[in-house]
Amino acid sequence: GTAGRPWAILARVDHPDPAVAAELALADLTGGANGLSLAVAGSPVARGFGVAIDTDRDMAACLDGVLLDLIHVRFEPHAEPAASARRFAALCARRGHDATRLNVSFGFDPIGTHSASRDKQTWPETGRQLATSIGELRADGFAGPFITCDGRPASEAGASDAQELAWLLASGVAYGRALCAHGFTVADAYGCLSWTLAIDADQFLGIAKLRALRRLWRRVEAASGV
Repeated sequence: GTAGRPWAILARVDHPDPAVAAELALADLTGGANGLSLAVAGSPVARGFGVAIDTDRDMAACLDGVLLDLIHVRFEPHAEPAASARRFAALCARRGHDATRLNVSFGFDPIGTHSASRDKQTWPETGRQLATSIGELRADGFAGPFITCDGRPASEAGASDAQELAWLLASGVAYGRALCAHGFTVADAYGCLSWTLAIDADQFLGIAKLRALRRLWRRVEAASGV
């Protein structure tokens, strides 16, 4: 559905102090970025840094002055994405934003975070919580995507490009089944997904990997009756 749309430039926000993070984010947006990628403290991709968003006030400070209805906001996967999502939704409500018009990727990725943290929570319980959190956000009017199928944990563990694609496909199918087990249709479940791939300096192989994922996931959708 996004083919033909221009690329977005998302500035990484990872300064631990929310107020300083807001200043840096505004500088990046003024400098040409049209979106923000929030690396929340505790996220594996924060690399030991990450903006501390522990309260509603932290969320407001981190996005102070940012015109949320004009940019794309992306949350990097971390251990408690539902808490960040609730705080972001509350901030949007206080500012009077129409959630249906906002461009937000919430970054739920329990498979990726569990692989990094060795969390002992069972998958059925994880799926239930995931479906509940997405249901609440959809009730508020957000369209998603809500889940990020993230290939970076596999890539950083030494996976080849083909193995990373296999990880992504398996993650997407697992998330789809988890949501369908809690009342989602297959189409609705797959509509909640977004994708993140590791792309290095070999740009031509990277482009090929992006194209391969599109074709492979199209096969999965066809096999699922979508």
